[in-house]
Amino acid sequence: MPDYRDLAGWLLIDKASGPTSRDALNKIQWRWRKLKVGHAGTLDPLATGLLLVAVGSATRLVDITHRLDKTYEARIRLGATSPTDDADGQWVENREARPVAQAELEAALADLTGPEIMQTPPSFSAVHVKGKRAYELARKGQDVELTARPVRIDRIVIKQYTWPFLDVVVECGAGTYIRSIARDLGTKLGVGGMIETLRRTRIGPFAVEQAQAISTLLECSELGSQIRPSAQVLEGWPKVILNEETRMLVARGRPVPMTDPVAGLVENQEVALVDAHGALAALAKAVASESGFWAQPHKVFLEQD
Repeated sequence: MPDYRDLAGWLLIDKASGPTSRDALNKIQWRWRKLKVGHAGTLDPLATGLLLVAVGSATRLVDITHRLDKTYEARIRLGATSPTDDADGQWVENREARPVAQAELEAALADLTGPEIMQTPPSFSAVHVKGKRAYELARKGQDVELTARPVRIDRIVIKQYTWPFLDVVVECGAGTYIRSIARDLGTKLGVGGMIETLRRTRIGPFAVEQAQAISTLLECSELGSQIRPSAQVLEGWPKVILNEETRMLVARGRPVPMTDPVAGLVENQEVALVDAHGALAALAKAVASESGFWAQPHKVFLEQD
């Protein structure tokens, strides 16, 4: 069997509804026993869509993937609530709820959109409460009090509305819970709301159209051909292309000059250092000097010769 321990980059999985994100990782690790993997942002069991799996040294970039913008397609069921804020929980219909006019819907969604929306995570979430995950306490029937926190919700676009179902596309920043949007929308309208179906279609530069089912991936005989470069997650970052001399310096953690700096570069800005083939060599911070900017590596992916 080939040795996959030197592979690094991203696998794009189109997760089915039902299995957890951890289930997908377990199957990959069972198929390729020596492979180091980690997921870059979980999906709820009910949810489908793009699951970004880090392979090898790309697991050191997972914190960066958490900052990436994401896009979801969701079906919200109005006039119903659930303790999990989605159809996986034991939901209850509000029999007194009456259809809401689309104009009222649009106004409520506008109130939930903006650069700094205060949002309370669902009780059944992975947020830590007193050293435990919130869902662990909620499953035991304990009251879970979570604090609202600012999230960025760029757009909520109505695709279709036929009471009680509202289909939307949500474009948002890190830390946003789509279940919370459904819950908060239902509260604003006075009818209740929860997620019926949820699909993640984009994480930063990665789209679900590029992904494959886990069953298809597991049948693959050449895993390397399925892995996307680690540096792809750094789309939009200033880049420094290394030659052999600067590559050796970076391998030792030494700074290298930025001979062709990006316009508007500022002190401490994050920079990607890549080799002549585009492979990620290191993450660095821009450091200003009298002679111009230097890139000081702080996370090196090269091995010293």
